[in-house]
Amino acid sequence: MHRTHTQEFAEQRGRCLNFFLILFGDFVSLDHHLKLLTMKFFAAVLAAGIGFAAAACPNSCSGHGTCNALDHCTCYLESSEGGAAMWTGADCSEMTCPRGTSWIEAEGTSSHAPDVECSHAGVCDRSTGECSCFDGYEGSACQRTACPNDCSGHGICRSNVDFATDFSEAVTEQQESNVDYYDYFRVTYADAWDSDLHYGCKCDIGFRGPDCSLVECPTSEDPMDKETCTKFSNWYKYETPSGGNTVHVDDWEADTDRMYYSPITEYPCSGAPAGVECSGRGRCNYNIGVCDCHPGFSGTACEDVQQLA
Repeated sequence: MHRTHTQEFAEQRGRCLNFFLILFGDFVSLDHHLKLLTMKFFAAVLAAGIGFAAAACPNSCSGHGTCNALDHCTCYLESSEGGAAMWTGADCSEMTCPRGTSWIEAEGTSSHAPDVECSHAGVCDRSTGECSCFDGYEGSACQRTACPNDCSGHGICRSNVDFATDFSEAVTEQQESNVDYYDYFRVTYADAWDSDLHYGCKCDIGFRGPDCSLVECPTSEDPMDKETCTKFSNWYKYETPSGGNTVHVDDWEADTDRMYYSPITEYPCSGAPAGVECSGRGRCNYNIGVCDCHPGFSGTACEDVQQLA
């Protein structure tokens, strides 16, 4: 069939229009894809940025602290009200240990540094937050001394504060007057840096030593002092010793004008000399509590002088 010029023109224009639509459609599709790619890339960068920010502090502070703007961990405290840190380390993964007064670090002239982990008397186990104390120390913070051998089963472990109280009570019981010594004069050990930190053994009667493992021997006055002790006893019956001043025995015996003085602290018949183990004339076997007397002396406490043959 013969086509006119008008028909051919219309057909060519249609082909051009179709080509333009196809080209425009591909352009639109390409632009859409570019937008999608851009959005995906931005999302990936944002996600990476968020991940980088979350991992800025080491190990995310182990869940035991917060991460600050400088990418440093601030570890949680023991209490919401404040106090020392409960966790430590760059990532807050290590536990702190109980604290006490330092045994070695002085602070000022009469005190020691407070709040020291394990009191400088032990090693902190960061995995458990517990102190491993050195020998001779005990407590959650190694804050006190240990009684040696647990007093060997022959005594009780007491603090220096307890010993001060024990002394006050003992003096009260020894008073001969009606005045209660303990009520108006009380010995205390409360203000020293080591108050209630140093412990020692209070041995049962018949035992002694740092760990109460030694069996005591009988005691008595020196048998060689019996004559002078008799003299002193006679003097004491008829004189009223005054306290505060003493003289040597030789001076006291040589000068009757000095008889108003009391030689009690320097006289061998009173105080500690009156209770010397084995009377000072033998050696004590602390394993069994028996005296081994020197030659010339006998008795359970070596209190007798043997007669010369």
